[in-house]
Amino acid sequence: MKNISKLGLRVSFFVAPLCFASLSHAASQPRMSVGGYFTQSATIVDIDDAGVLNLEDEALDQNAEVHFKGVATLDSGTEIGIRVELEASDHSDQVDEHYLFIRGPWGKLIVGAENGVAHLAHAGTARFVPGLSSHDNELTDEIYFNSFNTVIGNHTLSRANITTSPKVISGDANKVSFFTPKVAGVQIGGSFAPNNENANGGSTNFGNLTKQEDIFELSLGVDGAFNKDWGYEFSLASVRAKTVGVDQDVESDSIAASVSYQNWNFGFSQTESENLEFVDIVKYAGAHEIVAQNIAISYRDEAYSFGASMLQ
Repeated sequence: MKNISKLGLRVSFFVAPLCFASLSHAASQPRMSVGGYFTQSATIVDIDDAGVLNLEDEALDQNAEVHFKGVATLDSGTEIGIRVELEASDHSDQVDEHYLFIRGPWGKLIVGAENGVAHLAHAGTARFVPGLSSHDNELTDEIYFNSFNTVIGNHTLSRANITTSPKVISGDANKVSFFTPKVAGVQIGGSFAPNNENANGGSTNFGNLTKQEDIFELSLGVDGAFNKDWGYEFSLASVRAKTVGVDQDVESDSIAASVSYQNWNFGFSQTESENLEFVDIVKYAGAHEIVAQNIAISYRDEAYSFGASMLQ
């Protein structure tokens, strides 16, 4: 596959705070906000060897979400809130992330259907196309997925989802995560998910186990600036999980770093994973070990952005 381009328009919106059910001992009036995004994409796909298949070359697609967030501040200064994300376009999980969070000078606690710390702390590489992470090829258009999978088939992957962001093991499965306060730009995180039977975050994680269980994630993030022109970001993350009924534990380790100068950003990201063929979320056929690498350089100002990225 070659000659893939993507254009998009991203629109964010915000609705003034609204009152919601009060929390006891709240020092401030509870508040609710509504936000989200909308991406309209136009994609051209050129496949050299499609056999007898008649594949569409052009696709118009949308990706959109609506976000609801409620927050109250307690007398101690600690914030407690909820966040619910709804898919605003056709998707397999109409309710996306939904979780409770508690945040204070002691750190941040997250309980519910949210990505783990390995994904949340991942530095990645800079975005320069609206709605598209250059370190993650999860484009919004199904034609791109279908074309890629049809041509390559089971020789390498059964789903075109190569990413350097370690999110494919636990997904949005119900979990508990904690981030320490950031000290001198350094922050440590940890997550535990009992299992990934419902990686989209169902109402419960109880049931007959057939996939992965006891999913642990650790992260280390560092960011800062040399002066007003230079900045940097660095992250390390690790995910470990047990596969039910099989003596093949799933593993994923990532490293990412970026350096910025004024409006320019250069970044590198890599994730090495093992035994992902046992993870139903992605189903990498026969791939016992996958190393995904991404490098990107981008420029962004208030008027426009551009960049170049390579994902291997």
